[in-house]
Amino acid sequence: MNIGSLLDSLLQQKEPAEIIVVDGGSDDETIDIVQEYPQVTLLRSAKGRAIQMNQGADHANFSPLVFLHADTIIPSNFITEAQKVEQEDWGYFYTEIDSKRPVFRVIEFMMNHRSRLTSVITGDMAITVGSELFQKSGKYAQIKLMEDIELSKRLRKKRHPCRANATVRTSPRRWQKHGVFKTILLMWRLRLGYFLGMNIERLIIKYV
Repeated sequence: MNIGSLLDSLLQQKEPAEIIVVDGGSDDETIDIVQEYPQVTLLRSAKGRAIQMNQGADHANFSPLVFLHADTIIPSNFITEAQKVEQEDWGYFYTEIDSKRPVFRVIEFMMNHRSRLTSVITGDMAITVGSELFQKSGKYAQIKLMEDIELSKRLRKKRHPCRANATVRTSPRRWQKHGVFKTILLMWRLRLGYFLGMNIERLIIKYV
């Protein structure tokens, strides 16, 4: 599991940070691992990324808020870059996929280029947002899928996101599990269905 490595990386940053882990009823070793870190606040919530992230944001005492997936690998200047986002701003990090396969370099380029052009940011890009802007924007919508894209669409109406001068790495496991090209096609079908107004429950069936 990467959660321990992520927490170690956060605690080793030059700048201090408030670290909150919100567990949505996991059945693995997540809670046991997190409890080994007294500096980390552990919260429990109902299952669902939007629910978990909103609960973490509600308990946070500082700004900006940075939303991280447990399998994210962060650089040494991560907190320094994240703290450049002001109360009324939001931003993100370019992402790399943690694999040496050449096909992932193409996927990375497309993901990062798409985000730069459209200001639609996905959760694996470490969405960073000032706490005031996050609250004013209505937080994450209580939907089971595409919550990051939905938030991006609301935030970009207020201002374009700033891009951090650093890159995070994300796990390739979904591509490895289901196949690279099959996963790419699935993601584009899901996004197209979402933008066309397809019911979220139907999209979840396709995603799972």
